[in-house]
This record gives sequence, C-alpha cells and structure tokens, in this order.
Amino acid sequence: MDALKQLARMAVKHGLTPEAIGPPAVFGDADYVARYLGFTRTWDSAPAKPKTQERARKEWDRLLARMETSNMTKASSHPGTGRIATRIAPRR
Repeated sequence: MDALKQLARMAVKHGLTPEAIGPPAVFGDADYVARYLGFTRTWDSAPAKPKTQERARKEWDRLLARMETSNMTKASSHPGTGRIATRIAPRR
C-alpha cells in the first residue's frame, strides 16, 4: 500500500487520475505499481495546474478509500500463474 500511496502522490503532482494509469484491478498488483512508480521517476515535466491536481487528488482519494475497505488489498497468488488475483469492488 505504501508504493500505491507514493504513486498517488506522483500522479497528483502531474495531474493524472487513476483511470489514466489503468483499471482499478491493476492497483492491487504490487509489481505493477512498483514498476509504474519507477517509470514516473523518469518524468521531467513540470507539475500540473492546481485545478488539475485537485481533480486528480479527489479521484485518488476515492480509489485509496475503496481499496482500504474492499478485498482488493488482500490479494492472493494463484498457483502456477505467477499473477496476483484481485477482486474489484462494484461501482455504485
């Protein structure tokens, strides 16, 4: 969850919403989050405008709250696949 929060901070700085990075299911995959966070460290662009940052911050807050209350953070490995399975909470 720490890497996801770091990714959220970096994304907000650049005005990216979670949907710009990927579907909600990918945020339960720690490997994906770590790789994307490493990718964001190569960016040399200026921070986004404050309004864009605020919109992104609200979207990330919603995603983080949904992940903390759902089973998305409780991922389990599937034998033989090497992938992490996540459960996506239904949208309301």
